[in-house]
Amino acid sequence: MPLRTEPSRSTALERLRTPLTPADLRGATYLRTYPSLMAICDGHRLTHDRFQLVCLAAYGWMPRILRLDAAYLDAAVAAAAAAQGHSLDDPAMEELDIASLVACLHSNVGASKVLHAVNPAVFPILDASIDRLLVRAGPARTWRREPADRYRDYLAYVHGLRTADWFGPYCDALRAAYRDRLHALGIPDYPITEVRLIEAALFEIARAGPAAE
Repeated sequence: MPLRTEPSRSTALERLRTPLTPADLRGATYLRTYPSLMAICDGHRLTHDRFQLVCLAAYGWMPRILRLDAAYLDAAVAAAAAAQGHSLDDPAMEELDIASLVACLHSNVGASKVLHAVNPAVFPILDASIDRLLVRAGPARTWRREPADRYRDYLAYVHGLRTADWFGPYCDALRAAYRDRLHALGIPDYPITEVRLIEAALFEIARAGPAAE
């Protein structure tokens, strides 16, 4: 099960410690532009214009184009605005209308990227490769089918990892490896949250293939 076992944790850490190849411009661009995406929402009230701006920026990381469904736009903006500044245990989070955000973007992955930009300490990005990894490895087999509910299950899974007794030292090691990867690309160090580090580790396991699980 990803990150629950020592072999999977070691795989993620070893891969993060490996510098990206010069040909991996997409990966380098992702790392280089991450602070710019975070800055769009940081300290700003989420208006319609700012919501659309963060959607455009988030979709710059995705192979598909942005398609906003106007029928859900107001509800999606309200949901993203409600996600700002709350912790996971805030009662408001239980009522968060993630379904409208998913419907507006026609994508669970896209919605997760926007939520992460809005509140990076709470919401992890659900990459498609991570979703496939969790299905293969077991955790997602019992998750709910509706996209918004499926994302809530992923959210609970990621935050559950943070409570493990091994997580503190492992998180420090991940942070150091992530920082070294940035420096190897000539990118100044920038702050990242624990949920971002978990997502990065899961992504590396997914890229390593079934043998790493």
